[in-house]
Parts: sequence; C-alpha cells; structure tokens
Amino acid sequence: MFTDAGKRLHDYALRIINLHDEALSDLGKKNLNGAIRLGMTEDATTSDIAGILGRFTRLYPSVSVRTRTSQSLNVQAWLQADELDLAMMQVFTTDIEPQDQALFDDTLHWVKSKDYELDLARPIPFLSFDTNCFYRKWGFSEVLQEGRSFEKVLECPSAAGIQSGVRSGLGIALLNGMHVTEDMDVIENLFPSPPSITFVARVNPKSRSAPVNALVSEIAREFRAPASLSVAE
Repeated sequence: MFTDAGKRLHDYALRIINLHDEALSDLGKKNLNGAIRLGMTEDATTSDIAGILGRFTRLYPSVSVRTRTSQSLNVQAWLQADELDLAMMQVFTTDIEPQDQALFDDTLHWVKSKDYELDLARPIPFLSFDTNCFYRKWGFSEVLQEGRSFEKVLECPSAAGIQSGVRSGLGIALLNGMHVTEDMDVIENLFPSPPSITFVARVNPKSRSAPVNALVSEIAREFRAPASLSVAE
C-alpha cells in the first residue's frame, strides 16, 4: 500500500511516463486522416478511455472519433450492422474472438443488500440493466434450469442505478467486480457460479484502416499499464 506521499509520487510518475510515451509516439507518428466510429459500454467510459481519446486526438488531429455507448449486446449489434468501426465491450471470456484485443478480465457476482432476506419459495426479485443485458440472459437461463424463477423489478441502463437498487433492498443483481462495494453481500453457493468476463476491443473487419489500428494500439498500450488494470480488481 502507498502512503499519501507515495500515491502522489506514483501519480506524477505515471504522468511522466505518459508524456514520455506520447512524445515518442508524436515523433514517430504517421500523418493519418479519417473518422472512427467507436462504440463502448458504460464500464469502458469509467476507465481511462477519456484520457486515451484525448491523447489520440492530440497525436492525430486530422482523425475524428465519434463515440456511442450502450450495453454490450447492443454494441455488438452495431458492429455487426457495420455502424461501428471499433467496439470496446464486455464478453464472456469463453466468447473472445481470435482477432479481439483483450484489455482486462473481471468476474461476475450475485449480490444483494446486507439486510435483504431471500425467499426462495417465491420468484426472486431481480435488477437488470435492460432486456438485452447479457448478464440477465445468462442468469435467467441458468436459474430456470434449476427450477427457480426471477421477477424483474428494476430495469436500469446504468451501473449506479443498479447499485442503488441493490443497496435499497429491491432484490438481487449480477454485477461485475468493479461495481461490487463493501456494503453489498456477495451471494455464494446458492445460484450457479457466473462465468468470467473480459473487456475487449473488437474491430469491424471492414474497418481495418490505419487510424483504427492506431487507436487500438493506443487503447491496448494504456490497458497494459498497472494503473489501468486496477479497475478490474
């Protein structure tokens, strides 16, 4: 663990490293032009992506990046419909495609508030990101096979909304590790064990241009850094 002074020094060191890397990239960069259609999930927007895009824009001022956010399955659908050039999203680790750039791994957890009492004799109240949430699709399918059922009591596209609903005792939810907080109970040995998930950068095969490849390289370089990987802990 860092002391307060150590944390400040660590932050300065990261800034120096980033400036160093940016300077090297700037000296060796190619002149790129064009537009990139980027899709991402909410979790990607809460990581270091803003800093990555800011640096990329400074390095390649003639490349514009237009960004859309939604749930992973929606982002995948946009990519398949040729509405995106690049997607940053979650997939089950077993569903990683050969050309994906894996960014970091995380785990899924069944969670509830500490004072919420489960009644397994009745349909279980469930909080879902939306109807097309792949957590929900997996969870409903697995629990149904065990002879239990869920009742969706909240549908909210934001992690903050799901967290608030869980803390308020509305029901249970599936959350990835970065959104599980100390005031929640992780439910163990009651429901099927969730699969692991991986955040990936996936390129549209029709969009393998120099600007897109350059952005993927910037994203991959940033997420290889320990400070970025810490979001998955």
